[in-house]
Amino acid sequence: MQRREFLKAMLIGCSSLGRPAVAQENRREPSVIWMSRGNEQYQFDIATQAGYLTAAYLLRDIRANRQGYPDIRLLKTVAWMQAWLALYGHHVRIDALSGLRTRETNQHTEKAAQNSCHLPDGQGVFRAIDFRTQTIPSDYLGKLAGLLKQGGVGIYQRNFIHIDTGAVIGHNGLPRIWTGA
Repeated sequence: MQRREFLKAMLIGCSSLGRPAVAQENRREPSVIWMSRGNEQYQFDIATQAGYLTAAYLLRDIRANRQGYPDIRLLKTVAWMQAWLALYGHHVRIDALSGLRTRETNQHTEKAAQNSCHLPDGQGVFRAIDFRTQTIPSDYLGKLAGLLKQGGVGIYQRNFIHIDTGAVIGHNGLPRIWTGA
């Protein structure tokens, strides 16, 4: 074998070694969420059926005692935000305030939109969550959620945010990011 052929074979052989399984594993998107609702608190993996069902349970309409199916993009957004904060040393629990709402619950919710993303569609899928953390200000959480461009973001003075997987751009052509009381 000539030197040129040997180097060519080595180059091809080495290029196939450059993809270890560990490197592929590190590129996996965040899927673990630490969340509470009232007195209940769970850490779960939304990539598993049990984890997804735990999220659905925590985000149920408590008033109507009804459970729906959270949009997976909504849960991925929450998982990404929590992983981002943890990467920078802020290991914070997500305190869920509202997920699924029935029409009746939505009507009793102050200033709730009639076409709220909290309402389930025909398959029972809802696309919004309101939450806070104990230590991260809502304006920072809202800006972080806005970076993902997954839908609307509401930043509220009562230190919570609303995120949804509805349209990113509103009817006026601007991003759906708002502030409220």
